[in-house]
This record gives sequence, structure tokens and C-alpha cells, in this order.
Amino acid sequence: MGAEVHMGLFNLFKRKAAAPAPATPNAAAPPSLDGRRPALPTVKPGRELFDAYATAFREEVGKLRLLSRKDMDAALALVTDGDGGFLSQGRYHRDLFERYFRDTDWRWPEFEERHAIGARLGRRPAEWEHAGVMSYADARAIGPEAIANYRWSTYGLLMRHILGQARSAGQRARLAKLGIRYSVWCHSNGGNTMRPSHVKASQEKQFYSVERGWYDPDEGQRIWPGSLVGCKCFSRPILPFMEADYADQIAAIDK
Repeated sequence: MGAEVHMGLFNLFKRKAAAPAPATPNAAAPPSLDGRRPALPTVKPGRELFDAYATAFREEVGKLRLLSRKDMDAALALVTDGDGGFLSQGRYHRDLFERYFRDTDWRWPEFEERHAIGARLGRRPAEWEHAGVMSYADARAIGPEAIANYRWSTYGLLMRHILGQARSAGQRARLAKLGIRYSVWCHSNGGNTMRPSHVKASQEKQFYSVERGWYDPDEGQRIWPGSLVGCKCFSRPILPFMEADYADQIAAIDK
């Protein structure tokens, strides 16, 4: 009797299985990766990221004093107007170089400055070493082949820097739309050559204003994660409802 009562209660609270949905003969099968499992939805970047890329491209390429306004518009269109926009680097990377960078005499001032600083300190980012990147003056002293290599390798660094600038600015725009005002600086621990001030900021969990950025004492200017050449730092946003928990750290920003 006890067992029957127990089983009766068990059946009473057991959820009844839902009836299977009727098949629709003409419905298309869901997309799949292997014919059996549904594909994951594609995550598309927001409009602010594409706008940030256009701004970064014009600003950084403009520093080279290489392209006329007409050529600048055409170069940017080559990058952004095709499938995938600027995210599809394999589509435009070589073509852009061949059209606008290969056969013209140009140098990247910001890179030259960073290269000179690294030479004085005796350390350069590992990715520069792997790519065989040298200064324009060194390449010119060696000859035409070295200059050709300089243009290709430096162009690659420039395009990665523009992408980093765009991601940094796009992230700020997204945070602003979400009402997030503060973030914590985080170092990526990537590369053999690290910026000491960035490592220290990460270790000390440096808070900064998303709008104004963090004042980097070594750079003497306000910056954001990823905004400097070769910087791979990122941030951890402080959600609005968490601000009260970090009132002291927020109050100490820039003091």
C-alpha cells in the first residue's frame, strides 16, 4: 500500500512530456554545420565599429601624407564596401597594398618614433622581430629590396594598428550606449616587450573614465586599451549598479 501511495504521488508531480510538434512538409531544414546540429547564429558587429574603422583609417593613413582625398575615399571603399567590410582582411589586404602602398615612397611617422625608442632601450616588440621590421633609414641604407620589405611589413603593422584603433573606439561607443562610465585597465601579458606603465596599471587594477581615457605617465597623454601601436590591452567595464561598490577607486581617478 505504501509503495502504491508513493508511486501515485510521484506520478502526480511528474511533468507530462510535451507532444512533438507536427511536421511541416514544406518547411526548410535548419542550417547545420554537419547535417545534424543547428549552426550557431552569426554575431555581427554594431554600426559603431564600422564608423570607428572609417575614422581610424582616415586618421592613420592621413599621417603618411600618401593619398589624395580622392584616393583616400577609393582606398577606404575598397576595404569597407566588399563582403564582410573591413573584417574580411583576406579580401582586400594584398590588393590595397598593391594599389596604394607598394610603389610609392612613404613612411609611418609613429612607427619610426616607436622603432627609435625601442632601439635606444634595446627592446622591440616580438612581432616586429618576427616580421623583420626595420626603420626606413636602415632599409634605405641597404637598398631597394629592403625598402620593398619595409613597405610590406610596415603596411601590415599599420593595418593591424588601424583595426586596434577601431576596436578600441568601437568599444568605447558601445559602453557609452550602455551607460557604462568606468572601466579597469587589464594587460594582455602578450608579447616579449611590454609597456611597464600598462603592466603596472593592470596589476594595480587602475580605474579610468571611459570617456576621457587613462593618463599614461610614460606616454604623457590620455589613452585607451588598444589605442597605441602594438598595444593589446583590454578593459573590464564597471556596470552602473556596481559603481557604489567602487566609490573610492572611482573618486581616486586622475588624483
